[in-house]
Amino acid sequence: MIFVLHCKVEPGQSGRLPEFREAHRAHAMSGLVRILGAGPTLSDDGGQIIGGVYIIDADGRAQAQAFYDGDPYVKEGIWRMTLLERYDKRV
Repeated sequence: MIFVLHCKVEPGQSGRLPEFREAHRAHAMSGLVRILGAGPTLSDDGGQIIGGVYIIDADGRAQAQAFYDGDPYVKEGIWRMTLLERYDKRV
C-alpha cells in the first residue's frame, strides 16, 4: 500500500534539525518501508526547512505509523505528523 506522510517542524525546533539529520537519514534508509519519494518542505523563500514529505510503500497503516514513530526527529520532538493517508498513484 502506498501512503503519503507529511510532517511539520514544531515551532522553535528548526535549529535542532542538523543535530539529528544523520540519524534521521539512517532511519529513512533502514528498509522498514520502501521510500518512493521523499524530501523536505521549505519556507516560501526556500531558506528554511519547515517539514518533510514521504511517499512510502508499506504493508499497511500500522507499518507506516511505526516508520513515522521510529524517526529520530519524532522521538526528539522536532516534528509532528500532519497527514498519513493512502495514496493512489495514477501518473
